[in-house]
Amino acid sequence: MIQRVLVGADNVDDLFNKDELTKLESSLGMNNEKIAILVRGLLEFVLDAVYHCISPQAMATALKKYPLADSKRIALVEVWENTAVLVLETLKDKSLLPKVRYTGVI
Repeated sequence: MIQRVLVGADNVDDLFNKDELTKLESSLGMNNEKIAILVRGLLEFVLDAVYHCISPQAMATALKKYPLADSKRIALVEVWENTAVLVLETLKDKSLLPKVRYTGVI
């Protein structure tokens, strides 16, 4: 999901194909609208982690403040451990600032 967002998907219909969305609806017991809210929340969470360049250990500690089951907390930290470098590098490449290369000439 994170990789799909990084390439430009910005809504649930772009993130998941019909089969994936049907499976999510069934396994989570949520409709498309609720899944969209959940996905937006998770993406905000990830972007906040990127903004603060948070380490997986710091994320695990921060998540203890929320009423999450340990399995969900562990899953979020594992996803971050596996994708943090990719997310940071991809977003750095998509920066709004133009890339400036120092040539030694002023």
